[in-house]
Amino acid sequence: PTQTDAPWLLKIESGDAASYVEVNLSTSAEGVVPSEGVWQTYTFAVADLVAAGVNFNPANIDVVMVFPAWGQGAGAVYRIDNVTFSGEASNDDEGGDVNPAPSGAAAIDFETVGNAFTWTTFENDSNPALEIVSNPSSDGVNSSANVAKITALAAGQPWVGVESAHGDFGPLTLDANNSTVKIMVYKSVISDVGIKFAIANGGAQPEIKVSNTVVNQWEELTFDFSPYIGLTEAIDIDQIIIFPDFDLSGREQDNVVYFDNISFQ
Repeated sequence: PTQTDAPWLLKIESGDAASYVEVNLSTSAEGVVPSEGVWQTYTFAVADLVAAGVNFNPANIDVVMVFPAWGQGAGAVYRIDNVTFSGEASNDDEGGDVNPAPSGAAAIDFETVGNAFTWTTFENDSNPALEIVSNPSSDGVNSSANVAKITALAAGQPWVGVESAHGDFGPLTLDANNSTVKIMVYKSVISDVGIKFAIANGGAQPEIKVSNTVVNQWEELTFDFSPYIGLTEAIDIDQIIIFPDFDLSGREQDNVVYFDNISFQ
């Protein structure tokens, strides 16, 4: 533009103009401003965009805009190409790990997504609250700083669970690109982990259960929700329910379970 120091902005909307993120191109991983006559790549981590946004939901992106700051763009001529949304992980300048950006929904990583959800524990006797705590064992499977912790009480039901508030999660409609759900767990016992989704009116399909195979270390479990694609209860999902220690034989002691990095691929 004629005003050569005009800031260049990226704005992405999700669903409507009230749900958006707007950032300066110079805040990208490359950290540079546009230069006249040359192509430049700009990379943004989805988690960072969610953190900077206003009710921004990357599952519902419908508008992407790049422009010089309002009122400062007179004379600007520019070209944009190869806009992509990648699920590949990258590292920041300090070497920290960035969790993959999944297809169809933001990963619940308890760093920028999920940590502010309203979580409710159920069928767990006194129902101690879910906690967001430091990773008890950072390793090659899970090097995240923060994770979720729940204590399944011996006096609780076999199906002790925790659920997000309706509207904190999603909306997510299951399809071929997001119906493989993964979760990392750190458990002291071998037992099933269950995952279930619900829509706004409370409708839900049965949970799917997968057992961990190791104890006292992180393990990633994979759940196939593809059989639910197209069902009423798989459209506009807005709640996720986790059963961390689903053991119909009962538990003889309180079991602490950590979980993290719920992704949709």
